[in-house]
Amino acid sequence: MYDYDYEYEDGLSLLDLMKVSFGTNKKARIRFGIVLLAMAVITYLAIGVIYNGRKVDYTANFQYQIPSLIEKENNEGVVSSVSYLDGTPFNVNSLTTLSHLKEVKDSNPEFSNIDVETMYEKTHIKASYNSSNEYQYSISARERYFSSEGQAKKFINALLQLPLTVSSKLVDSIDNSVFINQATEAGNSLVYEINTLINQATYITETYETLVATMALENKTKVSIDGNVVEISALKVDADNKLQDLSISLYLTEVESKHYVRNYSSQEVKDELTTIYNNYLAESSELQKKIDNYNSMIQAGAILNANYENYVKCMDRKIIVDHQVEVYEGFVNHGVESAEFEARLANAVSTLRSITDDLTKVQKSIYKDSSNAIYFAKNNIVEETGDINIFIVIVAALVLGVIVAAIVNLIMGYSKFKEEKFQKLDTKKEETKTENE
Repeated sequence: MYDYDYEYEDGLSLLDLMKVSFGTNKKARIRFGIVLLAMAVITYLAIGVIYNGRKVDYTANFQYQIPSLIEKENNEGVVSSVSYLDGTPFNVNSLTTLSHLKEVKDSNPEFSNIDVETMYEKTHIKASYNSSNEYQYSISARERYFSSEGQAKKFINALLQLPLTVSSKLVDSIDNSVFINQATEAGNSLVYEINTLINQATYITETYETLVATMALENKTKVSIDGNVVEISALKVDADNKLQDLSISLYLTEVESKHYVRNYSSQEVKDELTTIYNNYLAESSELQKKIDNYNSMIQAGAILNANYENYVKCMDRKIIVDHQVEVYEGFVNHGVESAEFEARLANAVSTLRSITDDLTKVQKSIYKDSSNAIYFAKNNIVEETGDINIFIVIVAALVLGVIVAAIVNLIMGYSKFKEEKFQKLDTKKEETKTENE
Protein backbone atom coordinates (compact mmCIF):
# COMPACT_ATOMS: atom_id res chain seq x y z
CA MET A 1 0.00 0.00 0.00
CA TYR A 2 1.30 3.45 -0.90
CA ASP A 3 2.23 5.77 1.98
CA TYR A 4 0.54 9.04 1.11
CA ASP A 5 2.18 10.69 4.18
CA TYR A 6 5.69 9.97 2.95
CA GLU A 7 7.49 13.29 2.79
CA TYR A 8 9.81 14.22 -0.08
CA GLU A 9 13.06 16.12 0.50
CA ASP A 10 11.29 19.47 0.35
CA GLY A 11 9.04 18.42 3.22
CA LEU A 12 5.78 17.88 1.22
CA SER A 13 4.03 14.51 0.97
CA LEU A 14 2.01 13.19 -1.99
CA LEU A 15 -1.13 13.94 -0.03
CA ASP A 16 0.03 17.56 0.29
CA LEU A 17 0.58 17.79 -3.46
CA MET A 18 -2.92 16.39 -4.11
CA LYS A 19 -4.39 18.95 -1.70
CA VAL A 20 -2.64 21.78 -3.50
CA SER A 21 -3.69 20.44 -6.93
CA PHE A 22 -7.38 20.30 -6.10
CA GLY A 23 -7.36 23.52 -4.02
CA THR A 24 -6.68 24.19 -0.37
CA ASN A 25 -9.08 27.11 -0.17
CA LYS A 26 -12.21 28.46 -1.79
CA LYS A 27 -10.31 30.63 -4.25
CA ALA A 28 -8.13 27.72 -5.41
CA ARG A 29 -11.13 25.43 -5.79
CA ILE A 30 -12.97 28.03 -7.86
CA ARG A 31 -9.87 28.39 -10.05
CA PHE A 32 -9.70 24.62 -10.40
CA GLY A 33 -13.32 24.49 -11.54
CA ILE A 34 -12.91 27.35 -14.02
CA VAL A 35 -9.77 25.85 -15.60
CA LEU A 36 -11.34 22.38 -15.73
CA LEU A 37 -14.46 23.70 -17.42
CA ALA A 38 -12.48 25.86 -19.87
CA MET A 39 -10.12 23.03 -20.86
CA ALA A 40 -12.98 20.55 -21.14
CA VAL A 41 -14.88 22.89 -23.49
CA ILE A 42 -11.75 23.63 -25.57
CA THR A 43 -10.91 19.92 -25.84
CA TYR A 44 -14.47 19.02 -26.76
CA LEU A 45 -14.60 21.69 -29.46
CA ALA A 46 -11.17 20.73 -30.80
CA ILE A 47 -11.90 17.01 -31.05
CA GLY A 48 -15.66 16.74 -31.17
CA VAL A 49 -16.38 19.62 -33.50
CA ILE A 50 -13.26 20.69 -35.42
CA TYR A 51 -11.50 17.33 -35.87
CA ASN A 52 -14.66 15.28 -36.34
CA GLY A 53 -16.11 17.95 -38.59
CA ARG A 54 -13.13 17.68 -40.93
CA LYS A 55 -12.70 13.91 -40.86
CA VAL A 56 -16.22 12.51 -40.53
CA ASP A 57 -17.80 10.89 -43.61
CA TYR A 58 -21.35 9.98 -44.40
CA THR A 59 -21.15 6.40 -45.62
CA ALA A 60 -23.69 4.15 -47.31
CA ASN A 61 -22.98 0.43 -47.45
CA PHE A 62 -25.17 -1.16 -50.08
CA GLN A 63 -25.66 -3.61 -52.89
CA TYR A 64 -27.48 -3.30 -56.18
CA GLN A 65 -30.17 -5.69 -57.30
CA ILE A 66 -30.44 -5.10 -61.05
CA PRO A 67 -31.48 -8.30 -62.87
CA SER A 68 -30.92 -6.66 -66.25
CA LEU A 69 -27.16 -6.38 -65.64
CA ILE A 70 -25.16 -8.90 -67.66
CA GLU A 71 -22.37 -10.74 -65.84
CA LYS A 72 -19.52 -12.42 -67.70
CA GLU A 73 -17.33 -15.04 -66.06
CA ASN A 74 -13.71 -15.91 -66.75
CA ASN A 75 -12.31 -19.43 -67.17
CA GLU A 76 -12.30 -19.91 -63.39
CA GLY A 77 -16.01 -19.16 -63.14
CA VAL A 78 -15.42 -15.79 -61.45
CA VAL A 79 -17.38 -12.76 -62.64
CA SER A 80 -14.87 -10.71 -64.63
CA SER A 81 -17.13 -7.96 -65.95
CA VAL A 82 -20.62 -6.52 -65.52
CA SER A 83 -22.45 -4.49 -68.15
CA TYR A 84 -25.81 -2.94 -68.92
CA LEU A 85 -28.14 -4.36 -71.56
CA ASP A 86 -26.47 -2.28 -74.27
CA GLY A 87 -23.00 -3.54 -73.35
CA THR A 88 -21.92 -0.39 -71.49
CA PRO A 89 -19.67 -1.42 -68.56
CA PHE A 90 -21.18 -1.14 -65.09
CA ASN A 91 -18.66 0.20 -62.56
CA VAL A 92 -19.64 1.59 -59.17
CA ASN A 93 -16.60 3.91 -59.24
CA SER A 94 -18.23 5.85 -62.07
CA LEU A 95 -20.81 7.12 -59.57
CA THR A 96 -18.30 9.63 -58.23
CA THR A 97 -17.30 11.20 -61.55
CA LEU A 98 -17.71 14.97 -61.68
CA SER A 99 -20.37 14.72 -64.39
CA HIS A 100 -22.52 12.45 -62.22
CA LEU A 101 -22.04 14.64 -59.14
CA LYS A 102 -23.12 17.70 -61.14
CA GLU A 103 -26.07 15.78 -62.58
CA VAL A 104 -27.34 14.97 -59.10
CA LYS A 105 -26.68 18.50 -57.81
CA ASP A 106 -28.63 20.03 -60.69
CA SER A 107 -31.51 17.62 -60.19
CA ASN A 108 -32.65 19.18 -56.91
CA PRO A 109 -32.55 22.84 -55.68
CA GLU A 110 -31.87 21.50 -52.18
CA PHE A 111 -28.37 20.51 -53.34
CA SER A 112 -27.41 23.98 -54.66
CA ASN A 113 -25.06 24.67 -51.72
CA ILE A 114 -23.04 21.45 -52.16
CA ASP A 115 -19.58 22.17 -53.60
CA VAL A 116 -19.27 19.06 -55.78
CA GLU A 117 -16.26 20.47 -57.68
CA THR A 118 -14.12 20.69 -54.53
CA MET A 119 -15.53 17.42 -53.25
CA TYR A 120 -14.41 15.74 -56.47
CA GLU A 121 -11.02 17.50 -56.74
CA LYS A 122 -10.03 16.61 -53.16
CA THR A 123 -11.38 13.05 -53.49
CA HIS A 124 -13.73 13.65 -50.59
CA ILE A 125 -16.24 11.27 -52.11
CA LYS A 126 -15.29 7.69 -52.88
CA ALA A 127 -17.03 4.54 -54.03
CA SER A 128 -15.55 1.08 -53.70
CA TYR A 129 -16.24 -2.62 -54.04
CA ASN A 130 -16.16 -4.71 -50.88
CA SER A 131 -15.38 -8.39 -50.58
CA SER A 132 -17.48 -8.60 -47.40
CA ASN A 133 -20.50 -10.88 -47.54
CA GLU A 134 -22.56 -8.22 -45.79
CA TYR A 135 -22.67 -5.80 -48.70
CA GLN A 136 -21.15 -5.32 -52.15
CA TYR A 137 -20.34 -1.64 -52.31
CA SER A 138 -19.78 1.43 -50.17
CA ILE A 139 -19.77 5.14 -50.91
CA SER A 140 -18.47 7.81 -48.54
CA ALA A 141 -18.74 11.60 -48.72
CA ARG A 142 -17.11 14.11 -46.33
CA GLU A 143 -19.60 15.51 -43.83
CA ARG A 144 -18.59 19.16 -44.12
CA TYR A 145 -19.99 19.50 -47.64
CA PHE A 146 -23.55 19.03 -46.36
CA SER A 147 -25.71 21.31 -44.30
CA SER A 148 -27.30 18.38 -42.48
CA GLU A 149 -27.41 14.61 -42.29
CA GLY A 150 -30.78 14.74 -44.04
CA GLN A 151 -29.29 16.53 -47.02
CA ALA A 152 -26.45 13.99 -47.18
CA LYS A 153 -28.96 11.14 -47.21
CA LYS A 154 -30.91 12.68 -50.07
CA PHE A 155 -27.79 13.44 -52.11
CA ILE A 156 -26.21 10.01 -51.71
CA ASN A 157 -29.54 8.31 -52.36
CA ALA A 158 -29.97 10.30 -55.59
CA LEU A 159 -26.42 9.35 -56.61
CA LEU A 160 -27.10 5.66 -56.02
CA GLN A 161 -30.24 5.85 -58.14
CA LEU A 162 -28.28 6.74 -61.31
CA PRO A 163 -27.53 3.13 -62.35
CA LEU A 164 -31.17 2.25 -61.74
CA THR A 165 -32.22 5.14 -63.99
CA VAL A 166 -29.82 4.02 -66.74
CA SER A 167 -31.05 0.46 -66.44
CA SER A 168 -34.70 1.56 -66.52
CA LYS A 169 -34.20 3.54 -69.74
CA LEU A 170 -32.47 0.57 -71.37
CA VAL A 171 -35.26 -1.74 -70.21
CA ASP A 172 -37.81 0.59 -71.83
CA SER A 173 -35.94 0.24 -75.12
CA ILE A 174 -35.74 -3.59 -75.05
CA ASP A 175 -36.44 -5.02 -78.49
CA ASN A 176 -36.49 -8.81 -78.71
CA SER A 177 -37.63 -8.88 -82.32
CA VAL A 178 -34.19 -8.55 -83.93
CA PHE A 179 -34.32 -11.96 -85.63
CA ILE A 180 -37.89 -11.41 -86.82
CA ASN A 181 -36.91 -8.08 -88.35
CA GLN A 182 -34.00 -9.76 -90.11
CA ALA A 183 -36.31 -12.49 -91.37
CA THR A 184 -38.79 -10.09 -92.92
CA GLU A 185 -35.91 -8.32 -94.65
CA ALA A 186 -34.71 -11.59 -96.16
CA GLY A 187 -35.98 -10.76 -99.65
CA ASN A 188 -36.48 -13.78 -101.90
CA SER A 189 -34.84 -16.43 -99.70
CA LEU A 190 -37.43 -18.47 -97.85
CA VAL A 191 -34.65 -20.67 -96.41
CA TYR A 192 -32.86 -17.71 -94.83
CA GLU A 193 -36.13 -16.29 -93.53
CA ILE A 194 -37.20 -19.54 -91.87
CA ASN A 195 -33.73 -20.19 -90.40
CA THR A 196 -33.81 -16.71 -88.89
CA LEU A 197 -37.26 -17.38 -87.43
CA ILE A 198 -35.89 -20.59 -85.91
CA ASN A 199 -33.17 -18.49 -84.27
CA GLN A 200 -35.91 -16.24 -82.89
CA ALA A 201 -37.74 -19.22 -81.37
CA THR A 202 -34.49 -20.48 -79.81
CA TYR A 203 -33.78 -17.00 -78.43
CA ILE A 204 -37.20 -16.86 -76.76
CA THR A 205 -36.70 -20.26 -75.11
CA GLU A 206 -33.21 -19.43 -73.85
CA THR A 207 -34.26 -15.99 -72.57
CA TYR A 208 -37.11 -17.49 -70.53
CA GLU A 209 -34.71 -20.08 -69.11
CA THR A 210 -32.32 -17.29 -68.06
CA LEU A 211 -35.12 -15.27 -66.46
CA VAL A 212 -36.38 -18.23 -64.46
CA ALA A 213 -32.87 -19.11 -63.24
CA THR A 214 -31.91 -15.53 -62.41
CA MET A 215 -35.05 -14.76 -60.45
CA ALA A 216 -34.86 -18.08 -58.62
CA LEU A 217 -31.50 -16.95 -57.24
CA GLU A 218 -33.25 -13.83 -55.94
CA ASN A 219 -36.05 -15.97 -54.44
CA LYS A 220 -38.55 -14.25 -56.74
CA THR A 221 -40.66 -16.59 -58.81
CA LYS A 222 -43.61 -14.35 -59.67
CA VAL A 223 -44.17 -11.28 -61.79
CA SER A 224 -47.04 -8.87 -62.31
CA ILE A 225 -48.35 -8.81 -65.89
CA ASP A 226 -51.27 -6.52 -66.73
CA GLY A 227 -52.27 -6.46 -63.07
CA ASN A 228 -52.12 -10.25 -62.67
CA VAL A 229 -49.45 -11.97 -60.58
CA VAL A 230 -48.12 -14.97 -62.52
CA GLU A 231 -45.41 -17.57 -61.96
CA ILE A 232 -42.46 -16.89 -64.27
CA SER A 233 -42.05 -20.61 -64.84
CA ALA A 234 -45.69 -20.81 -65.95
CA LEU A 235 -45.06 -18.06 -68.51
CA LYS A 236 -42.10 -20.05 -69.82
CA VAL A 237 -44.19 -23.21 -70.14
CA ASP A 238 -46.88 -21.25 -71.98
CA ALA A 239 -44.30 -19.84 -74.42
CA ASP A 240 -42.77 -23.30 -74.94
CA ASN A 241 -46.20 -24.75 -75.76
CA LYS A 242 -46.94 -21.98 -78.26
CA LEU A 243 -43.56 -22.47 -79.96
CA GLN A 244 -44.12 -26.21 -80.10
CA ASP A 245 -47.52 -25.70 -81.69
CA LEU A 246 -45.96 -23.27 -84.16
CA SER A 247 -43.17 -25.71 -85.12
CA ILE A 248 -41.18 -23.28 -87.25
CA SER A 249 -38.65 -25.99 -88.14
CA LEU A 250 -41.38 -27.89 -90.04
CA TYR A 251 -41.71 -24.92 -92.40
CA LEU A 252 -38.07 -25.39 -93.37
CA THR A 253 -38.62 -29.10 -93.98
CA GLU A 254 -41.59 -28.30 -96.21
CA VAL A 255 -39.68 -25.67 -98.21
CA GLU A 256 -36.74 -28.01 -98.82
CA SER A 257 -38.85 -31.06 -99.70
CA LYS A 258 -41.33 -29.24 -101.97
CA HIS A 259 -38.76 -26.81 -103.44
CA TYR A 260 -40.74 -23.66 -102.64
CA VAL A 261 -39.03 -20.53 -103.96
CA ARG A 262 -40.36 -17.01 -103.75
CA ASN A 263 -40.55 -15.36 -107.21
CA TYR A 264 -39.11 -18.44 -108.92
CA SER A 265 -40.24 -17.10 -112.29
CA SER A 266 -37.66 -14.32 -111.99
CA GLN A 267 -34.45 -15.03 -113.90
CA GLU A 268 -32.53 -13.05 -111.28
CA VAL A 269 -33.78 -15.44 -108.56
CA LYS A 270 -32.85 -18.47 -110.66
CA ASP A 271 -29.36 -17.10 -111.26
CA GLU A 272 -28.91 -16.46 -107.53
CA LEU A 273 -30.01 -20.02 -106.70
CA THR A 274 -27.61 -21.40 -109.30
CA THR A 275 -24.73 -19.42 -107.81
CA ILE A 276 -25.49 -20.71 -104.30
CA TYR A 277 -25.77 -24.27 -105.64
CA ASN A 278 -22.40 -24.02 -107.44
CA ASN A 279 -20.73 -22.57 -104.33
CA TYR A 280 -21.95 -25.46 -102.16
CA LEU A 281 -20.91 -27.93 -104.89
CA ALA A 282 -17.39 -26.48 -105.01
CA GLU A 283 -17.10 -26.52 -101.21
CA SER A 284 -18.22 -30.15 -101.13
CA SER A 285 -15.53 -31.05 -103.65
CA GLU A 286 -12.80 -29.29 -101.61
CA LEU A 287 -13.94 -30.97 -98.42
CA GLN A 288 -13.83 -34.36 -100.10
CA LYS A 289 -10.22 -33.77 -101.18
CA LYS A 290 -9.24 -32.94 -97.58
CA ILE A 291 -11.08 -35.98 -96.25
CA ASP A 292 -9.32 -38.24 -98.80
CA ASN A 293 -5.98 -36.79 -97.72
CA TYR A 294 -6.75 -37.41 -94.04
CA ASN A 295 -7.87 -40.97 -94.86
CA SER A 296 -4.50 -41.58 -96.52
CA MET A 297 -2.70 -40.28 -93.43
CA ILE A 298 -4.80 -42.54 -91.20
CA GLN A 299 -4.00 -45.61 -93.30
CA ALA A 300 -0.30 -44.71 -93.14
CA GLY A 301 -0.55 -44.19 -89.37
CA ALA A 302 0.84 -40.69 -89.74
CA ILE A 303 -2.11 -38.55 -88.58
CA LEU A 304 -1.58 -36.34 -85.53
CA ASN A 305 -4.21 -35.45 -82.92
CA ALA A 306 -4.61 -31.93 -84.31
CA ASN A 307 -5.05 -33.29 -87.84
CA TYR A 308 -7.59 -35.82 -86.58
CA GLU A 309 -9.66 -33.02 -85.04
CA ASN A 310 -9.63 -31.20 -88.37
CA TYR A 311 -10.60 -34.45 -90.09
CA VAL A 312 -13.68 -34.75 -87.85
CA LYS A 313 -14.61 -31.11 -88.53
CA CYS A 314 -14.35 -31.71 -92.27
CA MET A 315 -16.60 -34.76 -92.03
CA ASP A 316 -19.23 -32.82 -90.05
CA ARG A 317 -19.13 -29.87 -92.44
CA LYS A 318 -19.33 -32.22 -95.46
CA ILE A 319 -22.62 -33.65 -94.20
CA ILE A 320 -24.14 -30.16 -93.92
CA VAL A 321 -22.81 -28.98 -97.29
CA ASP A 322 -23.98 -32.13 -99.13
CA HIS A 323 -27.46 -31.58 -97.73
CA GLN A 324 -27.42 -28.00 -99.05
CA VAL A 325 -26.22 -29.26 -102.45
CA GLU A 326 -29.22 -31.59 -102.62
CA VAL A 327 -31.61 -28.86 -101.46
CA TYR A 328 -30.41 -26.20 -103.89
CA GLU A 329 -30.28 -28.63 -106.76
CA GLY A 330 -34.01 -29.10 -106.14
CA PHE A 331 -34.55 -25.32 -106.00
CA VAL A 332 -32.67 -24.78 -109.26
CA ASN A 333 -34.28 -27.59 -111.26
CA HIS A 334 -37.70 -28.00 -109.63
CA GLY A 335 -38.48 -24.71 -107.92
CA VAL A 336 -42.13 -23.69 -107.53
CA GLU A 337 -43.99 -20.72 -106.10
CA SER A 338 -46.66 -21.23 -103.41
CA ALA A 339 -48.86 -18.32 -102.35
CA GLU A 340 -50.64 -20.62 -99.89
CA PHE A 341 -47.37 -21.52 -98.14
CA GLU A 342 -46.22 -17.91 -97.96
CA ALA A 343 -49.57 -16.93 -96.41
CA ARG A 344 -49.15 -19.61 -93.73
CA LEU A 345 -45.57 -18.45 -93.11
CA ALA A 346 -46.78 -14.86 -92.71
CA ASN A 347 -49.27 -16.05 -90.08
CA ALA A 348 -46.45 -17.91 -88.33
CA VAL A 349 -44.37 -14.73 -88.27
CA SER A 350 -47.31 -12.85 -86.68
CA THR A 351 -47.71 -15.56 -84.03
CA LEU A 352 -43.98 -15.55 -83.30
CA ARG A 353 -44.01 -11.77 -83.01
CA SER A 354 -46.87 -12.02 -80.50
CA ILE A 355 -44.90 -14.53 -78.39
CA THR A 356 -41.90 -12.20 -78.62
CA ASP A 357 -43.98 -9.22 -77.45
CA ASP A 358 -45.15 -11.26 -74.46
CA LEU A 359 -41.52 -12.01 -73.59
CA THR A 360 -40.63 -8.32 -73.80
CA LYS A 361 -43.50 -7.45 -71.48
CA VAL A 362 -42.34 -10.08 -68.98
CA GLN A 363 -38.74 -8.85 -69.13
CA LYS A 364 -39.68 -5.23 -68.57
CA SER A 365 -41.91 -6.10 -65.64
CA ILE A 366 -39.25 -8.27 -63.99
CA TYR A 367 -36.41 -5.82 -64.52
CA LYS A 368 -38.33 -2.78 -63.30
CA ASP A 369 -40.05 -4.42 -60.33
CA SER A 370 -36.87 -6.11 -59.10
CA SER A 371 -34.32 -3.32 -59.59
CA ASN A 372 -33.32 -1.42 -56.47
CA ALA A 373 -30.44 -0.46 -54.20
CA ILE A 374 -30.38 -2.20 -50.81
CA TYR A 375 -28.88 -0.30 -47.88
CA PHE A 376 -27.32 -1.88 -44.83
CA ALA A 377 -26.77 1.09 -42.53
CA LYS A 378 -29.30 -0.26 -40.03
CA ASN A 379 -32.41 1.93 -40.34
CA ASN A 380 -30.66 4.67 -42.28
CA ILE A 381 -29.38 5.19 -45.78
CA VAL A 382 -26.14 6.68 -44.42
CA GLU A 383 -24.17 6.52 -41.19
CA GLU A 384 -21.30 8.58 -39.82
CA THR A 385 -17.84 7.02 -40.06
CA GLY A 386 -14.29 8.13 -39.27
CA ASP A 387 -15.21 10.20 -36.21
CA ILE A 388 -14.13 9.75 -32.57
CA ASN A 389 -16.95 8.46 -30.37
CA ILE A 390 -18.65 11.35 -28.57
CA PHE A 391 -18.50 9.50 -25.20
CA ILE A 392 -14.74 9.13 -25.56
CA VAL A 393 -14.48 12.80 -26.49
CA ILE A 394 -16.36 13.85 -23.33
CA VAL A 395 -14.27 11.61 -21.06
CA ALA A 396 -11.03 12.82 -22.68
CA ALA A 397 -12.14 16.45 -22.29
CA LEU A 398 -12.89 15.97 -18.58
CA VAL A 399 -9.65 14.07 -17.86
CA LEU A 400 -7.54 16.66 -19.66
CA GLY A 401 -9.41 19.44 -17.87
CA VAL A 402 -8.70 17.87 -14.46
CA ILE A 403 -5.00 17.43 -15.28
CA VAL A 404 -4.53 20.99 -16.54
CA ALA A 405 -6.54 22.48 -13.64
CA ALA A 406 -4.47 20.48 -11.16
CA ILE A 407 -1.20 21.64 -12.76
CA VAL A 408 -2.35 25.29 -12.71
CA ASN A 409 -3.29 25.06 -9.02
CA LEU A 410 -0.02 23.33 -8.24
CA ILE A 411 2.02 26.03 -9.98
CA MET A 412 0.10 28.87 -8.38
CA GLY A 413 -0.37 27.41 -4.89
CA TYR A 414 2.68 25.25 -4.28
CA SER A 415 5.06 27.88 -2.89
CA LYS A 416 2.49 29.46 -0.60
CA PHE A 417 1.30 26.08 0.71
CA LYS A 418 4.91 24.99 1.35
CA GLU A 419 5.67 28.25 3.18
CA GLU A 420 2.54 27.97 5.36
CA LYS A 421 3.30 24.34 6.17
CA PHE A 422 6.86 25.09 7.20
CA GLN A 423 5.66 27.99 9.34
CA LYS A 424 3.26 25.67 11.10
CA LEU A 425 6.03 23.12 11.57
CA ASP A 426 8.37 25.77 12.99
CA THR A 427 5.67 27.02 15.34
CA LYS A 428 4.97 23.49 16.49
CA LYS A 429 8.67 22.86 17.14
CA GLU A 430 8.91 26.04 19.23
CA GLU A 431 5.89 25.04 21.25
CA THR A 432 7.32 21.58 21.86
CA LYS A 433 10.69 23.03 22.93
CA THR A 434 9.02 25.40 25.32
CA GLU A 435 7.02 22.61 26.91
CA ASN A 436 10.15 20.46 27.38
CA GLU A 437 11.98 23.29 29.17
